[in-house]
Amino acid sequence: MAAFLILMAIGFALLSATWAVIVIREWTEQPMIVVVGHVGLAVAAAGITAMFSSIAAVPYRSAHLGTRRVVVQTSDPTRGTGVELLQSTMFTPLTLIFIGFFLYGQCAWWAWRGGTSESLLPMSRDNSVGATLALLISLALLACLVLMILAKRWRVAYQLYPSGVLRQTTLPGSTKSRFIPWESISGIRGDERYISPYLRSASLIVAELLDSAPNTDHALFDRPGEFGIPAYLLECDSNLLLAVMSELAKNPSSRELLMHPRAADWFTHNYHGEA
Repeated sequence: MAAFLILMAIGFALLSATWAVIVIREWTEQPMIVVVGHVGLAVAAAGITAMFSSIAAVPYRSAHLGTRRVVVQTSDPTRGTGVELLQSTMFTPLTLIFIGFFLYGQCAWWAWRGGTSESLLPMSRDNSVGATLALLISLALLACLVLMILAKRWRVAYQLYPSGVLRQTTLPGSTKSRFIPWESISGIRGDERYISPYLRSASLIVAELLDSAPNTDHALFDRPGEFGIPAYLLECDSNLLLAVMSELAKNPSSRELLMHPRAADWFTHNYHGEA
């Protein structure tokens, strides 16, 4: 699977470079609408390259980027100083993909409608069906881009404090929080959950609670008596996070390290002497 992702990343990188060369050559020779359309294709290919590269790099991050920052220091008026677990994101690659194909689709339609001699459509210049399809797809991608930007405001953050674990779910106009004191946790274990048809086995860190009441305010991650942390969404290596959280749950004296200015080092492999 990793080899396939790497090959796809290389292929789209070459494709992006090809479109960039085409743009440079056409800059003064072709109508601007055609040049902008090819710019869109180059941008979209660059976004796809970044996406495949990011996915392919996941298994190697902890081994080769041991000092990579995976948490940031945070503070809370009630709980004091702690750390927030950073989340992985595909926001930038997807933004490039949506913007690139939106530009291409719009330019392809306008070039067809204006009767431009050089067509952006793959089949022929006189292709009303292809032009209309390009227009509709570009508008759909624009809608996806707007929704993605709005969804970026809807986030779930996980913060670790000497007193416990805080989950904050931020929605437009409101924030919902759930705080789990360390004393309420009986154990920490790793688990895998079905999230979607495209993510059938996602890594979770599960805090087993002393209270088994069915307080599951996040249906994907929580179960009665369990508080789930989606390790698959986080930058920190899941095995390392499991080890650190197990230590925090078992050893109260270790929790004070979360207040140290260099607490982020604790969440890297280099800190623990691993290559």
